[in-house]
Amino acid sequence: MWVLSHLLTSGGSKEVTNKNYKEQMIPYVPTWEAHNTSAHNLVGKFTKAYCNVPRGKAQSQKYCIAVQSFLALAQQLMGNNKDNIYLGISKNNNHWSQYAVGRVIIAKLRTDLELSGIIKQLEGTGYKEAYQDETGWWHTDGVMSLYEIDDKALFAFNEFVEAEFVESLKPPVAMGMPETYEQKLIRQSKGQVKPKVAIGELQIQPQYAPVKSKVLDLDTFMGEHPLCLPPKGNGVRQYAASFTRVYHNKCWISGGRYYGAWTNLKSDYRLTSSIDDEPIAQIDLNASQPTLFSSLFGWKMGIRERWTDLYSDIINSINIIPTDDESIKRKKIKQVAVEVIGTGNPFRKSEAKDSELVFDKELDEYVSYRDMLLEYVGALNLLNKEYLNGAGFISYHESQIMTATLYALREKGIVAYPVHDAWLIKQSDVEEAVYTIRLVIRDYIIKHSKHKRVVDITVPVSVEVLGQDNKVEKVRHSGGYNS
Repeated sequence: MWVLSHLLTSGGSKEVTNKNYKEQMIPYVPTWEAHNTSAHNLVGKFTKAYCNVPRGKAQSQKYCIAVQSFLALAQQLMGNNKDNIYLGISKNNNHWSQYAVGRVIIAKLRTDLELSGIIKQLEGTGYKEAYQDETGWWHTDGVMSLYEIDDKALFAFNEFVEAEFVESLKPPVAMGMPETYEQKLIRQSKGQVKPKVAIGELQIQPQYAPVKSKVLDLDTFMGEHPLCLPPKGNGVRQYAASFTRVYHNKCWISGGRYYGAWTNLKSDYRLTSSIDDEPIAQIDLNASQPTLFSSLFGWKMGIRERWTDLYSDIINSINIIPTDDESIKRKKIKQVAVEVIGTGNPFRKSEAKDSELVFDKELDEYVSYRDMLLEYVGALNLLNKEYLNGAGFISYHESQIMTATLYALREKGIVAYPVHDAWLIKQSDVEEAVYTIRLVIRDYIIKHSKHKRVVDITVPVSVEVLGQDNKVEKVRHSGGYNS
């Protein structure tokens, strides 16, 4: 068998890196529950055959969640089209503090599965490695333990393929530690996840309880209308009905976006999901960050009173770099906007190091696009790394707007799944959802304006659905200033 150590080592020396091992695993998370009768039957039979359930009602319930989650993630592994994908189970005790199922139960499940032969740890995984960074400081990185699953034992259960699971127990709240843009790039180059504030530290803060309460409240409504995720390669259906609200920079007014099983899926793939067996649509707030930033600071953007797409309007106003077609120009102005806001620096002179797009340095192309952006979206001149963190500020207000829209839609019986500045809803709810979302955003901006100048805006949105031949069809709804 081709194990990880054979793939990533040479001459017997360990060279497994965080970046490499994460590309070859599905992480184990105790967040899944049985959704249909086949799943409940599978859990019962599997537990009886291979597990030793702990005594006590509370412990046995937690153990049952752990088993359900293992079987759900095993389904994902079996339906994965890639070779050599394994289950990653952390042995870091602190890792499990964010979940309702703690480290003791996870350790017991791992032991039960190993002793029964259901899982087997791969060589070259589950160790810590020390390294020295560019400044001379020493760090220790752990390589998660990866496990091969005995698929024959699982497929021996008739219910394994028919079983349906739903992710309904994601941690409600998380918060990232502060880091500079440069630190972020270094961390990402090493494949490391952003360090989080310990859940115990969060729980004692007064903001935690009300945020958690709202997340769980919204989870309850989603649980009544779970999102059926895109089917796996083996035809297995899985569902999602919970998310985590993630703050940044150890601050309750930075970030706050919602993350669920659907948020990191590619847009066209995500559109193959369904709600209540109905096809979905995605409603996007066009040019969300510059539009919201300007509006919240009482600035009107220097474009027409009504528009459909901010970025297209900007590049069509001035003929810049005629060798590029319109789609490339739009991608470039959008990238500049994302980077300027993301770094809080309106004076950037070049693209990010990991940028997919390359700007012509001889023509000073990046600066030309930047100057165009600052001319038409004048409020971005307020950005400053210390005075105002653009990404944190906007993502926070995006998340507050998202929360308000989710509640407003729920009042109308419309379930919505958030994707940062977009909403997944049933196609039959599109018209009412578009009206409600735009009204909530208008009211939010008027209420939270940072200056005496109040911008009355109906934001432009776009609606995407899967059409014939699974091609994405987009309809844009223009917006504009109301006064």
